[in-house]
Amino acid sequence: MCEAIIQMQNSYRNEGIRIGEKRGKTEGIQIGKTEGIEIGRNQELRKIAVKLLNYGQSKEYVANFLEISNAHLESILSEMNK
Repeated sequence: MCEAIIQMQNSYRNEGIRIGEKRGKTEGIQIGKTEGIEIGRNQELRKIAVKLLNYGQSKEYVANFLEISNAHLESILSEMNK
């Protein structure tokens, strides 16, 4: 009887691990997609910002034009120097 209970517990534990791994993988893929989209967006914003700055626009104007904060603009511009 005890052996049967131990086997059931092990079976449930293994099933829980399998479900957790699948859920973790799914969540990891979603996080990766979200981060990839954000990286791509920042790269495009950076391209536009650099062009506008090269045409003599102020950083305030560029941030306003791109509808981002001044801090975000500084952040994406600093990524250029890395």
